[in-house]
Amino acid sequence: MFDRKQYKIFILFYIVLIPCMDGSIFSSTNQSTLMKHNCLLLIKVTEYSRASNRREKSLACQLDHRDANGEAVIVDIENIDIDSNYRIQSMETQIKSGMQNMFAPGGMIDLKRLTLRVRDVIDLKRLTLRVRDVNNIVLAPRTEGDRYRPSTIGTRTVLVVRIVAKDAATNASASLLRDSVFGIDGDVLNLKSQYDACSFGKLKFLPASNDTGIVNGIAEVKINQGVKLRSSCNVLNAAISELEKSINSTYTSFDHVMFCIPPGTREDWIAYAYENNPISVYNGPWCQYVSSQMHEIGHNLNLGHSGYGNEYGDTSGMMGTSTAENNYPAKCFNAPKNWQLGWYADRTTTYVGEYQTYNLKGLVDYGSSSENDSVIIMIPATYLGGSYDYYLSFNRVASFNSDTGLGRNQVLLHKRSTATVGGLSQLITTLTVDSGVKLGEVYITVQKNRHSFEEHHHLSVKVTSLA
Repeated sequence: MFDRKQYKIFILFYIVLIPCMDGSIFSSTNQSTLMKHNCLLLIKVTEYSRASNRREKSLACQLDHRDANGEAVIVDIENIDIDSNYRIQSMETQIKSGMQNMFAPGGMIDLKRLTLRVRDVIDLKRLTLRVRDVNNIVLAPRTEGDRYRPSTIGTRTVLVVRIVAKDAATNASASLLRDSVFGIDGDVLNLKSQYDACSFGKLKFLPASNDTGIVNGIAEVKINQGVKLRSSCNVLNAAISELEKSINSTYTSFDHVMFCIPPGTREDWIAYAYENNPISVYNGPWCQYVSSQMHEIGHNLNLGHSGYGNEYGDTSGMMGTSTAENNYPAKCFNAPKNWQLGWYADRTTTYVGEYQTYNLKGLVDYGSSSENDSVIIMIPATYLGGSYDYYLSFNRVASFNSDTGLGRNQVLLHKRSTATVGGLSQLITTLTVDSGVKLGEVYITVQKNRHSFEEHHHLSVKVTSLA
């Protein structure tokens, strides 16, 4: 008979950090060092240019500068998957990008491969990785004062980094980037103008102030390496290193930093960003396109993707598929995102049960709406008895929402899990005049005029301008 008391079982875990540097920032490419300090745990969201087996959401870690020879280094963590609710397997505690530290006592950082090796299962008590006993995983909260502030109301600074490598440079010139991001030279649809329009002036992006190495929000850095067939994170870390040397402050002093990677890196990607963090990264010309700009900065602000059929399928707003075009598309975000952003807070309504009739306005009409109108109606999961909140909105085609995709001039019904505020939203259906849908015991109908209903738990949406 097997007697567990007679045996000691040792388990070795590896966290592989995908190579993001060639060791150039360290004194020796073959040196290994003990991990002595916390690293900042991040969620990285990548949009790929075609169907791929690559993960779209993964974990990354920003090393403490004392563990990286004084440099700012971000590394990708491999072989640890997170689910749609931002959890590792069945772990109850959520991963909150930019708000938790990871530390592995006894862990080794291989400076050549940037591989973190955890030697003993006992050391995994504060490490976020896949283990059989989730009770061994503990996430350490980051100090409140050190956390990134993804405010969605107010003024935020943006620094755009143009990169010149040995074998290539960012497609757009500094002046073109300045125009395509901030509209300084007449570009009519850009990051600054569209966020300003969609928020009705509540969220404004301003170019980073002129300083050493920064002119009109643009910094140009030269890296001492090529980009051809290299990893994009390799190029990113080289650019961060040179940026830190060329400006009087650190990149974390800006609300958003857009790194424009020259074309030619080995991955088949469009752009990526770290949630709850200032960094977004763009492949070649994607730095110029308003849809990818809005999308990636949205991730910085903790917005998740908008799905319909797939994770990017809801094209009613900017968190669906990005488009490789200048000055197109003019659209904003869907109802779950707008609820989260808080721009229409005084025109949002929570369904409280029984028979209700609402006047639903398109977001473009928010400025002319009255206190009797709603831009978003939310039906809470607590009322429905499930795990999803549902959102109703009218997707009116006009002005800065003229290029919206799905559900043009229709009432949209979305849902989003209550497990995470910034998670994936899903478009459920679109509704036209005299159509309806049932959610549990709640009936939703769309009318042009008020109607009387004897049945309780009925929600009637009145949209006077519905085509």
